[in-house]
Amino acid sequence: MQQFSFNLTQEAIEAIAQRTAQILRDDKLKNSQPTPEAEEPISIKEVCSLLKVSRPTLHSWMAQGTIPFHRKGRRVYLFKSEVLASLEEPRRLVNSRGRGNNGCTTPANKAA
Repeated sequence: MQQFSFNLTQEAIEAIAQRTAQILRDDKLKNSQPTPEAEEPISIKEVCSLLKVSRPTLHSWMAQGTIPFHRKGRRVYLFKSEVLASLEEPRRLVNSRGRGNNGCTTPANKAA
């Protein structure tokens, strides 16, 4: 087995130690943020309170694809981190059914 030796200055050793510590801190922060798998779902009522909107408005946004949600059977699950992240993304112009203009069918849309 070969043995390697390095001639490093004290400054180089300190720089390596600082960089290693920074990488470990960044990794710890990244892993400490909740993910949907580890995060508890919140209720529709809680999302309405968080966004200060009515229940019909939230259901409309969910149907349009503006607010992400998960469905298991008849149950609907929402995660706070996903809801807040969706507010930072640009709004979708086409809803989940592939229709534009919020799914409305107006005479102008019928002609197109």
